[in-house]
Amino acid sequence: MTLFAGDPTLGSLGETLIEQLEGNRGAALADIDWAPKLTRSCLPFVERQAARDFECGGTLIRKGDRIAIYLGAFGSDGSLHFGAGIHKCLGKALAEQLWSELRSSLSGRPGRMEVLSVAYREADFAFTMPIEIMTRVTR
Repeated sequence: MTLFAGDPTLGSLGETLIEQLEGNRGAALADIDWAPKLTRSCLPFVERQAARDFECGGTLIRKGDRIAIYLGAFGSDGSLHFGAGIHKCLGKALAEQLWSELRSSLSGRPGRMEVLSVAYREADFAFTMPIEIMTRVTR
């Protein structure tokens, strides 16, 4: 199966697929309780500007300071992957539709699927994403 979309969407789809398959190792595709939303992001962090002065872990952050929020520190809250308000990702609807189609397609197939290997794109400080996911399907 080949999917075409932008890097953030493809990376998040790939990371979520790997998490779902690895977390349900040995289960039939039809028996997996597929997550209704993307649970992983290929974006390691988002950068924002502090809207007001505040303290975080003993460090004073001043209004206007650039801050990086590491998404992995927040678990699997899918809303963090897409931001909100003026920072809301324009690709959110597409990413959710593609995930819905992918999980629907896989959950209707007989057999099992296991991840054999994953090749990741070289780190570029923007995305950490799989560029190839090798799987094996068995009955």
